[in-house]
Amino acid sequence: MLILFLIKKLPKLLVLLLLIIDVFLLGFLLAGCYSSSSTYSSVYLAKVQYNSSSNLFDNVKAAYKSQNSSTELSTMSLKIGYVGVCVDASNKTTCTSYGELSSLSEYAGISIIPTTSKSKTRQIDLINIVQTFRDVCYANVLIASIILTLLLLLIHFWTIIPLVPGKHLSRKICCFLSAANVLLWGLGSMLQHEATKAASKLLGPASMTVLSVTVGRRAEAMTWTAFTFLLIICIGAIFTYIYELKREIREIEPKF
Repeated sequence: MLILFLIKKLPKLLVLLLLIIDVFLLGFLLAGCYSSSSTYSSVYLAKVQYNSSSNLFDNVKAAYKSQNSSTELSTMSLKIGYVGVCVDASNKTTCTSYGELSSLSEYAGISIIPTTSKSKTRQIDLINIVQTFRDVCYANVLIASIILTLLLLLIHFWTIIPLVPGKHLSRKICCFLSAANVLLWGLGSMLQHEATKAASKLLGPASMTVLSVTVGRRAEAMTWTAFTFLLIICIGAIFTYIYELKREIREIEPKF
């Protein structure tokens, strides 16, 4: 009996498994660059660093030297996440949230081209670039998608428990929430993709090739895998609802 029950519930159990995987994928994506642990610091949307092949790279090293900073900072890289930033410099990884960016003051901007102006504005400021990037990729969209996925997980778990009330309403709610989640995270995925691609294409020329941007492949893969699973879950929820609705209609139809 148990084997027959599991076979009958196999599609729903598969959807439940996809929802659990989605929660972990989106959760790790949100936690990326929040901790210096390699588990989290390796999950980043984009990595910004100085381009060592640039003709102005010597100017970068000279600028740090003139600030009495280590010239090793010219080889540092900043990894950008949804809620935090990690700096790899001098064989050390330092991570912080966006609210604590002031703690990265030692990695302040530099002026790579001499100027007679008395302005103290830095020509290259990686921290400002990171702050601007944050304004494009919205963590709130990701958080909302995680909440919807958790709600879907709970409601879907309710629908596979035998002899519990409200299954028809639960299936209807699953259809609505899964469709909303696909639209929501579809928007989030596209915003993230376009932001990272645009940064990788534009930031180099805009900085006179001083900077280079690398798209985080792991975060990109997690993003689109999660979206694919959500799409499969949405299609499955709709077909399941239609199938159950047709079966209920057949059961109440008068037989002649």
